[in-house]
Amino acid sequence: MVLAVTLMPTAGSAAVSSLGQPQPLVLVNDLFPPAPLPAATEGTAAGFHTMEQTRLVDTRDSSVRLAPTTTLEVPVAGRAGIPTTGVVAAALNLTVTGAVAEGYVTVMPCGSRATTSTVNFRAGADVANLAVVGLSPVGSACVTSSAPAHVIVDVSGWYSTDGSLFSPVVPFRLIDTRTAGSRTPVAAFSSFPLPVAGRGDVPASGVTAVALNVTSTEATAPGYLGVRSCTSPRPGTSNLNVGAQGTASNSVIAAVDGQGRVCFASNTTAQLIVDIVGWFGPGAASGFAPLSPRRIIDTRTNAAVTPTRTLELEFSGQSGVALNVTSTEAAAAGFLTVWPCGTERPTSSSVNFQAGTTIANAVTSAVGSNGKVCVYASQTTHVVVDQMGSYAAGVPRPVSPGTGNTKPTANTGAQAIAWARTQIGRRYASINPYRFGESVYGRAWDCAAGQATCSRTDMFGTARTVAAGDYVYDCSGLIVASWLRGSVDLVKQGASWTEPMYDVLPRVSRATARPGDILLFDYGTTPNDTDHAGMFVSDAEMIHAGSCTGYSGVCLRPIDWAHVVAVVRPFA
Repeated sequence: MVLAVTLMPTAGSAAVSSLGQPQPLVLVNDLFPPAPLPAATEGTAAGFHTMEQTRLVDTRDSSVRLAPTTTLEVPVAGRAGIPTTGVVAAALNLTVTGAVAEGYVTVMPCGSRATTSTVNFRAGADVANLAVVGLSPVGSACVTSSAPAHVIVDVSGWYSTDGSLFSPVVPFRLIDTRTAGSRTPVAAFSSFPLPVAGRGDVPASGVTAVALNVTSTEATAPGYLGVRSCTSPRPGTSNLNVGAQGTASNSVIAAVDGQGRVCFASNTTAQLIVDIVGWFGPGAASGFAPLSPRRIIDTRTNAAVTPTRTLELEFSGQSGVALNVTSTEAAAAGFLTVWPCGTERPTSSSVNFQAGTTIANAVTSAVGSNGKVCVYASQTTHVVVDQMGSYAAGVPRPVSPGTGNTKPTANTGAQAIAWARTQIGRRYASINPYRFGESVYGRAWDCAAGQATCSRTDMFGTARTVAAGDYVYDCSGLIVASWLRGSVDLVKQGASWTEPMYDVLPRVSRATARPGDILLFDYGTTPNDTDHAGMFVSDAEMIHAGSCTGYSGVCLRPIDWAHVVAVVRPFA
């Protein structure tokens, strides 16, 4: 049975802040049809600057708790080495301590009005959560609390138009010390280095920072854990707080050292679980646009999420989203996993919860090729999702003058591959806009104003109908878009499709091929011509736009070396 549902506020939900505008709910299997949210358009797409986490506010210094009648303004711009102008958002870690009653804290740009929550807390507990929040025109964020509590605000980075862009990835577990051989926990007051670069979909080089979900569990005593680059001193701040034998999670954005590592320091012995959800660097593809915090869904107005009903949220036109995800009224202890729909559900967790409690965690997620983000619950629980911002793919970074003749380094190819990975799941449409002399960074299918879909004739004379806003590529179109991300313009070199790539670009041997090199294929379908192109990832695997398992589009696939007629490298 298919039902159309409009959410309305539910009374008696003081543990999570009041509802915003009603939004659609989609439960996979058979319950509710999708209804897309409007694409996020507020804010300015920006990149990230890392820094050592620094304390901005601790209300314990004044011995005055933040009260429901008070708004705490926290100046961010112009402090701790952050510029005074051009700062559009910041990564803030909020910790609530000394609360006298159950409640929630909300952070927002000063001057805005939010109907969302950031940290949910119980009386006497220490709870932390990350918020990537837009700032007011004067560079400040405002914090409110529904119950008297002390609030600590630390900053771990800021966003401006000249910062490092972001590439969200399907969550990937980096370590779980409970299952790592000897089951040895991280010892109190030790420093635990964890390699992150080159793992999962994270490049081996060119990574300035990573977005992580960090969980501490089975602690021998109450304590806290801090995350930093391994070249930074032991932090004087914390990222998450954990009780004895308890489990606590928090999102962290941390700088990466020269060896591609992040270090963890805890003041209590505990097991450590770390999942990676994205990375920042010059080869990444998406800029961040902060939003006034908005409520996307609150399942308390309808049906709880169960292990057999996956929640789908629509985020069309966005490559990634910054969310605050809350579990409340859970039937038993469990976890939530948030991931891009259309990919296999990962084994990682995004929010860990206990029966009957309310707990929130910041979540950064890639958006699936169908424009959706999925939420799975291991136990029946209500779920509240608020959005803090969005990431947009293909944010232009102009190619510097003369870079069309620059000899690329190995890192240039890595940048091209890194961006190509962000396009996995996009459609194949046998159309390459670059063949006609345009140098663009991968653009959405554009239709006449107001048209939801439109058709074009591809290079083979076939009419292709695609929805407006979709990203589509043929094989060479993906390659040209990807190499533009490495500041190499194949259009200017007259090598924007397979035949001129074969004729113009220098060839390299299979033995010396490196990531980003172009593989040219001849399947005999067109006499005296190349038929297909892919991008070399390893000796066994390439990324291409073409035939994929179950669909035609961008994917990783094995290399058919029997039909490779050349390996070429732009401007070698």
